[in-house]
Amino acid sequence: MAFNIFDPSRFTIFFRQTTDRDPSAQPEDLDVYMSVVEKPRFAARTGTWAGDGEATAQMSARAENLFGGAERIEGVLEAGTRTRNAWEVKFQSPIAARPDVWGEVAVFGLARDYKTFSGYELLQKGAHLKLTVNCVGEEEF
Repeated sequence: MAFNIFDPSRFTIFFRQTTDRDPSAQPEDLDVYMSVVEKPRFAARTGTWAGDGEATAQMSARAENLFGGAERIEGVLEAGTRTRNAWEVKFQSPIAARPDVWGEVAVFGLARDYKTFSGYELLQKGAHLKLTVNCVGEEEF
């Protein structure tokens, strides 16, 4: 559940009295069963918006848990009247199989037209590496 792989609304735990299959079982023993359902691995979304003298269409797609280690690959593409194109592709994965430490590698690009009021066009391309560590404080009960 900490890796966000399973659907929390479809997680069930149930108990059943231990059968005589186990020779060390006592009459008061219970078997514990957990049933989990994996979330969908693929998702896509599209959208448009208009306002402030600009219209834009956007598309994004995501694939999760492709290799069984809670990895995520995501891509976003946007095109419009001022934003000629903007895109980003990123890969995220937990480090050392820990849900509190994530690594990310991404590449991105942007071409935005400001010629209508400033006479220039903004072009950006780049990449980044990111390490995220979620620190959770200890709670007293």
